[in-house]
Amino acid sequence: RRIVPSFPEVTKVLLTGSSAGGFGAAFNYDRVAQAFCPKPVVLIDDAGPPMADAYLAPCLQQRWRDLWGMNANMPADCADCVQPDGGGIVNYGDYIGAKYPATRLGLISADRDNVISLFFGYGSNDCAQIDGIALPMSGDMFSEGLLDLRDNHMKMTENWGTFFVSATTHTYLGGDGYYNTTVAGTALTDWVNAMVNDGQPGHVGP
Repeated sequence: RRIVPSFPEVTKVLLTGSSAGGFGAAFNYDRVAQAFCPKPVVLIDDAGPPMADAYLAPCLQQRWRDLWGMNANMPADCADCVQPDGGGIVNYGDYIGAKYPATRLGLISADRDNVISLFFGYGSNDCAQIDGIALPMSGDMFSEGLLDLRDNHMKMTENWGTFFVSATTHTYLGGDGYYNTTVAGTALTDWVNAMVNDGQPGHVGP
């Protein structure tokens, strides 16, 4: 494929976003990576964790698919990304991890993010309150889902890295949290630097 004509001399691309932008960056990754191929595209998703169906309810995923036309934009060769009940979003992370083994893919999140846990709460009880006022997902359940995402999906390929913080904070890029956050002796700035510059960011956090 040809490099996007506007950027003929590009050597590497950073695709990133926070909150809704984190989800957007992640779910547009394949398209951007194909547009710039063969140049590498680094992904840093800040606070947009695509959790498994046990935590991000399939009925809520289906609402996202309907509202945002997600199915039409999913890669045609990712059969597991679209399930009959609306679930399967977590499989997209597996898909890009396997399809782009030579690049870096990263997720930053608090383990009890008080904003994303609110949005995920609309999936509770089979989306009973999806059009009303829902209670947020509990901090324990959000943390469990985040660790499941890391341990059972993102660790399956070497190119995914994660930086998880024991906090309720929502988003870290673009503010003081980016410069002032350290987990287990690793500064977030150093982790991002490793992501962008072909280092070994690994999995940092609880």
